[in-house]
Amino acid sequence: MATNQTSIIGNKYYFRIINETFDDGVCFWTLRAVCKKSKKYSGINNLNSVLGQLIGDEGLDDVTGKYEDSLAWEVTKKEMKKFNRIAKSLVTSDSFLKYLEDKLGDDRSKGEWENVEL
Repeated sequence: MATNQTSIIGNKYYFRIINETFDDGVCFWTLRAVCKKSKKYSGINNLNSVLGQLIGDEGLDDVTGKYEDSLAWEVTKKEMKKFNRIAKSLVTSDSFLKYLEDKLGDDRSKGEWENVEL
């Protein structure tokens, strides 16, 4: 298994784009947000505002179990490259970053983030 992680520093969160590729060619992709203060994290690929950007708004009606999980999506190498490009673009855009970090603050305040990054 090969794991590749790209870290991007936001204002209130660190963002981790995580790619795992197994010897049999199976790939998993995750976008993780880590709160700078608490170190709590969550997979955010299934957050509506992110999901819509990754798979396109028109694809939201056709979302299958493939995109429901926030931990990791099983994807093709082509999808992994596409999601990497889009995710980097999202979290480095000042306007989207502010919007996203506000949404993440709301989500985190509901107590749904339990994992702590060491």
